[in-house]
Amino acid sequence: MIEAIKEGHTKAEAAQRYGLNIGTVSNFTRELKGHRLQGNHILRQNGIKLLNRLMNDGYLISDFIIPTARNLQRHFPMIISASFIAST
Repeated sequence: MIEAIKEGHTKAEAAQRYGLNIGTVSNFTRELKGHRLQGNHILRQNGIKLLNRLMNDGYLISDFIIPTARNLQRHFPMIISASFIAST
């Protein structure tokens, strides 16, 4: 994992490649110089599914997991939400 990061892969890529949590990778690479803040973000599988739905349909109706949608909004600020009769 450390060699992959030294070769230029991000921490997120190393976490996915070796099936580890991003926090575990960050802990193991904390002392590596020049790699402290690089590649700490990752979109999980549910987020990618929602993003695909949003890109294909242009909208989502509240059958999704709200924290996952909020995480997408943090990465993609152009995603906006609206509420209408108890649906987001």
